[in-house]
Amino acid sequence: MNNYSQNLARPLRQKGIAVVECAIILPLVLFLILAVAELGNAIQQYNALTHAARDAARYASKMARGQAGVVDLTAGDISIAQNLVSYGNSTGGTAILPGLTPADVTVSVVDTENVSVAVAYDYQPIFAPSIPSLVGTDDVDLTVYTLRTEVIMRIL
Repeated sequence: MNNYSQNLARPLRQKGIAVVECAIILPLVLFLILAVAELGNAIQQYNALTHAARDAARYASKMARGQAGVVDLTAGDISIAQNLVSYGNSTGGTAILPGLTPADVTVSVVDTENVSVAVAYDYQPIFAPSIPSLVGTDDVDLTVYTLRTEVIMRIL
């Protein structure tokens, strides 16, 4: 092979190397992009959960003081606080996070000065609906992590 034909073959080899490098790097880059999106979704869900628990604790702290300084939360007040966390209002409706129910919320009196609103919520991944179809079954447990938050607020 002469020098002229060797020089013509070099650019073609370089193009092949670029394709191989792209094939190696592309899955890693896609994985990083999806991981960042999933992390952002988890932070957003945790933030919404914490804000809702704070609103419910504020409501419960207003309603907890009974007569003669006795701390008392009625079943109705607890139900309203649970609805505030789950639906964002006192009556019900659409959940602020998918799968969040009043049963996930615990409202209690900590002591004579504080009330607590605790929430345990199973994190819902962004890409969860497509996973069972990729695996070929509906028996995939998509509970990745349970987000937990608790707000303790002084009774007003």
